[in-house]
Amino acid sequence: MYNNRLYDCVDFCGGVRCMKLVQHPNVVRLYEVIDTHTKLYLILELGDGGDLYDYIMRYEGGLTEEVSYIYLFIY
Repeated sequence: MYNNRLYDCVDFCGGVRCMKLVQHPNVVRLYEVIDTHTKLYLILELGDGGDLYDYIMRYEGGLTEEVSYIYLFIY
């Protein structure tokens, strides 16, 4: 069990490192990581455009495959 937690931590730390490097207008930016004895705080960019799920569900049954393709590769 301990080994699994260690691997999870290594994977998470790699993900945090990767997030700090990504700078793209469509990706929330990670500014800082604060590690205490009991908690890990991630300081992220404010995404004030609303919830993506709510946006998608405004359309009945979600988006069509063609529209989702456009969002996937254009936005």
